[in-house]
Amino acid sequence: MSALTKTPRRGLWVLGGLAAVLLVVLGAALLLRPTPSEAQDAQPFVFNHQIHVQENGISCVYCHSGVMRSPTAGIPSMQLCAGCHAPADGSLGRPGGGIDNGSEALATLRTYIANGTAILWERITFLPRYAYFAHHVHIKAGASCETCHGNVGEMEAVHQVEKMNMGWCLSCHQREPNALELMDCSICHR
Repeated sequence: MSALTKTPRRGLWVLGGLAAVLLVVLGAALLLRPTPSEAQDAQPFVFNHQIHVQENGISCVYCHSGVMRSPTAGIPSMQLCAGCHAPADGSLGRPGGGIDNGSEALATLRTYIANGTAILWERITFLPRYAYFAHHVHIKAGASCETCHGNVGEMEAVHQVEKMNMGWCLSCHQREPNALELMDCSICHR
């Protein structure tokens, strides 16, 4: 065999090897990513949306203010929580609303407030990284938080209710008056 016929075969082997490595890396990344239920179990403490939304009438937008102006809804800061839950006497370094029901979750929150440390929540809702989604665009178009996230106000612990994949997104987009425009791949894949 001449050197000319060996080179293309070697190139194919190298290309095949690189493709195999890439598949293993991508597969490992998908398998090692926490599932929504694992993320729910890994939260620093149980945050009860039901108490905040149903019992106290707090809107999603109060805590997730980015939803109106940003691609991401945002996670409330510890300072926002402290505004209601830090003791009114300022004994944790800042005065607050003094709301305390004696729960373990509030005791944990007050430890975060006292230490001035951020609460590191685990993501519950997963969207593929290659898809672009902007909360503010959907909210301004009339979608409600419940459309994608379910009735979080009835949840003691949040969990993902929809499998957010391309088919699910397209099923909503195709019902809109500007469906043809919304079906353009570049709307979600940038």
